[in-house]
This record gives sequence, C-alpha cells and structure tokens, in this order.
Amino acid sequence: MPILARYISIEFLKMLLLSLGAFLVIYLVVDILQGMAMLMEHKPALTLVAKLYALKIPKIVSQVTPVAVLLSTLMTLGVLSKNSEITAMKSSGVSLYLIVAPILVMAFIISIFSLKRYL
Repeated sequence: MPILARYISIEFLKMLLLSLGAFLVIYLVVDILQGMAMLMEHKPALTLVAKLYALKIPKIVSQVTPVAVLLSTLMTLGVLSKNSEITAMKSSGVSLYLIVAPILVMAFIISIFSLKRYL
C-alpha cells in the first residue's frame, strides 16, 4: 500500500471512530433519557441497567454505521481540503481517483461487514 493511500486511510479511520463514538454517545443519552420514567418507576440495580445498555451497543453501532461512514468521508475530505493537502496532491500529479480510492475501498469493506449481519 502506497504511503499516500495509507495516510488517507488512517485519517478516514480516525474520523470514522470519532463519528461512531459521537453517534453512539448521542444515541445512548437519548435512549436513557427516554427510558428514565421506566427506570425511576421500577428502580432496577445499576449493574442491570449498565448491562442492558452494554448489550444494546452492537445494535446501535450497526444502525449508525452508514451515517458515520458518510460523515467521516465528508470530514476527511474536508480536513484534507482545509489543510490544502488535496491541492498539494493534485499539483504533484496525483489523480483525484487515487485520492478518493482508499476511502472507497474502506467504505466498501465496512459495508460488506455491515451486510454480513443480514445474511
């Protein structure tokens, strides 16, 4: 793997983990706030509530992965553009396809793993 593709892939993965984490936290906070009345009424043990939400995490991740991939793609390309890295790549003769190809490959791999859940 060329150095440029590895750099773009690493930047994409950083943004993907950041956006997945943000979406996960937002989803959990909203879910906890919506279920607060039920939690106050039944007063379950804290470990039981923690286990419930820990077991919900894989489902949440599978639901927010498509949006997180889209957001991280836009954020990665936006950060590269903001720092004039895309301009530098284009001026050194790198085609736009070679700039975007690592992101497309990573997104394709993530979508294959997401589809595995439905097969």
